[in-house]
Order: sequence, then structure tokens, then C-alpha cells
Amino acid sequence: GINDRDICRWRIENGQQQSPTMQAGSDVRSTVVSQDARIVSGEGGKVIIWNATTHQKALDFTSYAGYVRAIDISSDSTKVAFTDPGAVRIFDITSGNPLLPPIAHSYTKGVKFSPDGSRIAAISSYCGFCVYNTRNGDILFDSGSQGSCDTWTKAPLAWSSDGQQIFVASKGKGTITCFDVSRSSKSKWSIHENRCEASIVSNGRFIACSAARSVSFWD
Repeated sequence: GINDRDICRWRIENGQQQSPTMQAGSDVRSTVVSQDARIVSGEGGKVIIWNATTHQKALDFTSYAGYVRAIDISSDSTKVAFTDPGAVRIFDITSGNPLLPPIAHSYTKGVKFSPDGSRIAAISSYCGFCVYNTRNGDILFDSGSQGSCDTWTKAPLAWSSDGQQIFVASKGKGTITCFDVSRSSKSKWSIHENRCEASIVSNGRFIACSAARSVSFWD
């Protein structure tokens, strides 16, 4: 998704566009694809679920507190979470019904389900990140301000494959911080490019970090 309101799918193997362009109603701030190939996008104050076959809108959720900053889908493709400036909201991806009341989390910039979908991490500019139970919304871990994110990127955090660690990228500090949520400990790695917007993603074996014009990999 991009600022001209187009949403496109691309084939990884050859970089070719895979399907017709989908037209959003406003600027697209975040896009994610579920394991069962549903496309979810954040457009202004709405989250849209697209039918991957017809390329038409199948469902939408409205954020009543402002524009949508980030989106994620659980690994079993049953839940979608999105953030607005003051809360994290979790919905059933098929019915569109809320699964929990809004979880208050100020200045939220990113949200990620744990690999098994039982927890969700939300990160903010000033308040750090918290890990919440997706069944009842209870706080399971709070990093405090040391886990805050000062980057505008939509991917400032990632989980490890076992769900025991969370990685947070920081532009101002020039680091990736690894938080062990089971032991309440942390360690820091230096990013190859300081003072640059950084995004991170995990595939279960590696952490990939993009900053400026380069990408680094961490095991």
C-alpha cells in the first residue's frame, strides 16, 4: 500500500505484480497478508479486509479514536489487531466483531501477535511496549520507557519464533534491543546505520533490519 491509495500484490520470486491493483479510499498506512491470503489494509480511520480473489472490499472496521497506525493478523488467521493513537483493538477477522474492549496504550506505533497468537505486543513513542493476553487483555509484561520507539516506521518490533523474546528498533539510540519477556532481561545490538529509520522483521531463524540503504541480518 502507498500514498496514491493503490494496494498491489507482488510475486517474491520475480518481482512481478500478481493481481490487479486494489484502490483504497484514502492513504494506506499499513498492509498485512494473512496465512490464508487475505489482505488487510489501514486507510485513514478504517481497517479494510480485501477478498483476494475478487479484489473487492469484504469487510471494514472503523477506529473511532483516529487514524490507524499499524495492523497485524494472528498466525491462525482468526484475529486482526490494529492501533490508533490511544488503544489496541482486536477483532474477529471473519465476523468483524470485537473480541476485547479497546486496550489503552498511548502513542502506539506498532502491534504484533506472538507466534501462537495468545499474546500481543504494542509499542509506543514514550511508554515503551507492553505484552497483553489476547483472551482477556491482561498485561503480562511492561518494558517501561526503556522499550520506547522513536522511529516512524510501521515495523519497529518483532517476536522470536518461540515467543520468548521481543526485538525493538530505535533510531535515536542506533540499536536493536532484545527483551527476554520470560526472564525480564535485555541486551542491545548496534544498528549498522545510526540516526536512520529502521524496520525489523523475523522469520524464525533470522532478524532482518533495514536502515538507510542497507539491510543486516542477525541470528
